[in-house]
Amino acid sequence: MNKFERAERNYLIAVLKLAGEPIAIIADRFGISVQHASNVARGNAWMVETRAGRQVAPGLTTRAAVAIEKTLGIWPSDTIKAFVEGSAMILLRSENGRRVIMEDIGRWLQLEAQPSQS
Repeated sequence: MNKFERAERNYLIAVLKLAGEPIAIIADRFGISVQHASNVARGNAWMVETRAGRQVAPGLTTRAAVAIEKTLGIWPSDTIKAFVEGSAMILLRSENGRRVIMEDIGRWLQLEAQPSQS
């Protein structure tokens, strides 16, 4: 499982737990221990509350989208990629600017440079 898939799985675990799904069922569904599922749900609950049902831009993790909003005050979309790219140093210097989040944002920004697979 790559980092993007793991981040989205962790977000889904938190969503399910906050929706009232029993942690044992969540753990079984994802093939992880109950303790690990509980830790993941607790550690990612803040993302569920911050995202509040808003759509995440294709190719961007929920974790990175929340970090962009917390730092820049805007919810990321494809129409503001240039602004986000120009604000890279602000993001990097912020408390949310961890390396893994910057990698997520970098992959998202590079998507437009790649030819579409349609």
